[in-house]
Amino acid sequence: MYNNLANPIRTTDQHREYAQKRKLFVNIAGNHKLNSTEVYSRFNHSCFNCGKDLKIYQNSKEKPLDHTLPVKFLWPLTTENATLLCQSCNSRKSDKWPSDFYEDEQLRELHRLTGIPYSVLSGDAHYNPVAIEKLKDTNEVEQLVDKFAKYEDKIISLRNSIIEHEGFDFFEGANISKDIVDRANAVL
Repeated sequence: MYNNLANPIRTTDQHREYAQKRKLFVNIAGNHKLNSTEVYSRFNHSCFNCGKDLKIYQNSKEKPLDHTLPVKFLWPLTTENATLLCQSCNSRKSDKWPSDFYEDEQLRELHRLTGIPYSVLSGDAHYNPVAIEKLKDTNEVEQLVDKFAKYEDKIISLRNSIIEHEGFDFFEGANISKDIVDRANAVL
């Protein structure tokens, strides 16, 4: 969302690669219809973290909405779970679990505003169980590998991270080349 603004030192290729990684995560997490007006209202048109007034962005194309639970961990962005963050705070929070960014008082307020259980917000980072279930479908995995073949390293990185965090190998059982599995295992 703020890729070009928040990361001015990234090259075009780096922006493209980051965008593809996010597309991979969103493909698995799911893309949901979002009512940004509701999110703005819930957060009183202000950055949840620093309080900056964000009314000027409400009608702009790019919205200062954050995945409260990071897409890196395959959580979708929905009207219910989005957090309103200014560009600076969003950039600093990027891919961090809420407990690694917010103070306890903020986590409690975020629970109240989003309905995400406090135990999830304040706990350790973990992958979305719904997305993990999706990755148990070998057809889904094979389609994912086909669709993102150009970004095999991102799929391998995701696979290895899920093994480390969840103990689940989504390559297992799927019709995936031994060469790909060997490359993934070599960097595990």
